[in-house]
Amino acid sequence: VMEMVLINSESKKDMDLLIKIASKMGIQSRKMTVAEKEDYALGFAIKKGKTDQYIDTRLFVKQLRKKMIARIDKSFAKDIRKISDTKLLNHVADLIETLQNCQTIKEIKDLKKLKSFLDYDRIR
Repeated sequence: VMEMVLINSESKKDMDLLIKIASKMGIQSRKMTVAEKEDYALGFAIKKGKTDQYIDTRLFVKQLRKKMIARIDKSFAKDIRKISDTKLLNHVADLIETLQNCQTIKEIKDLKKLKSFLDYDRIR
């Protein structure tokens, strides 16, 4: 069974030392790329907020366009409420409608699996 640990440090010197020690012990280690860090943070946030309770997508898109949100996942609603940019809200609504019209996952443009959370995907 593979074991993994994630270490975060503000000190490049300390991090380099830990990587060197791990190497001497025969433990594989490497620094995460910026994209991997983003994927991890996003996947962790999704997993933490996930409720497995679903909403009516058409109603949600309609509410987004009106900038009114009701009866949706609390974590998503909390994030959406922070957005004041109408253009961005319309973009999110358009994206949800586009996703709803897709027949297969391959039709979704710019979809990328999160490396640290293989059950989740993101669209940039």
